[in-house]
Amino acid sequence: MSLNSLNIVGMSLCGISIGGHLIILKRLALDLFSKNHAGRTLKQALFVLNMLSIILQLIQISIASMYSGVPLPRQDTLHIIRGILSGLSIGGVGCLQLEIRIIFSSFFNKSVQHWHFWTDANKTRIRVAVILLHLIVFWPEYIKFYTAPWIQTWEFIGVFINVTIVIVTSFSQAIIIIRKLEKHQAGPATQQPTWTRNRLATFLILTFMVNLAGVVAIFLEAIHLNTTNDPNEQIRMILDAIAISCIGFELVCESYIIVRVVDIVAHSNSDPSISANEKTISVMEFQKSQCIPVTPFQALSVISKNHDRSNLVNYLSNYPWPTDPDKTQTTEESDQFVSTKTASI
Repeated sequence: MSLNSLNIVGMSLCGISIGGHLIILKRLALDLFSKNHAGRTLKQALFVLNMLSIILQLIQISIASMYSGVPLPRQDTLHIIRGILSGLSIGGVGCLQLEIRIIFSSFFNKSVQHWHFWTDANKTRIRVAVILLHLIVFWPEYIKFYTAPWIQTWEFIGVFINVTIVIVTSFSQAIIIIRKLEKHQAGPATQQPTWTRNRLATFLILTFMVNLAGVVAIFLEAIHLNTTNDPNEQIRMILDAIAISCIGFELVCESYIIVRVVDIVAHSNSDPSISANEKTISVMEFQKSQCIPVTPFQALSVISKNHDRSNLVNYLSNYPWPTDPDKTQTTEESDQFVSTKTASI
């Protein structure tokens, strides 16, 4: 296959990536303009990221057609814009992976220790850490107008490090989530259908494969970094197109995964067939984790929010009430207390 044919293949991959973005944008637009308010802010961010990636793919196609076999000037406007959009897209992928981790963890892990870790403050710190790490390793992409040789060298090193972090995170996250999905699949029939979980697992695996292809393309492109002859320059251009298209495919897969997960969580929290214990932390679990006694009145305030009378009755009935040595509480008095408290819910 000639280099021109490979160049067409690279541009075609960018075109396919644009098609995937358009499908995701249609789904996001329908959700944003409908009454489905689940994860609205997150879906708005996804919409913007997919739009930026479409612009990135179009710029890459323009560069591949205009500079085929010719060295691309670093001061070229398209080159500068492509670097900024590449950075925003890869940084967005890292943030999406974090959000998927948070949402999946919230869906599958109901323990109090989980909620103590994923507090709003900790989420903010982790998000800031992810953004700072991205800027540390990816900053040369944002300043393409500087031409120092060491900056160009760090550009490929930083991109390789950033993409490697993404692929390792994607692989580990896919393993964890697929295992969680398998356990979830063995649960009650009221939970999500098997095909939904299988589709999520498929997209997780596909995301990992796309990441792997992107890393290979960037590595091969780095090999041709210091070459200036026309054939090698054209090979670099083709590999660049493949890497850019992989960013697009990655965003499409991550967007689909996070939209489906948000919908699953929203369905789980709104399904009346799912008990309140599956949606909230139980009082007994809270008591055990804190190693402090929980009074019936604290239990009442927590459980009454979910209108779970049966759980409240069981808790109050089994609560180790302090007894007065001069007076023993009868069973009738205990039942009367339980009836009085549950009737107020």
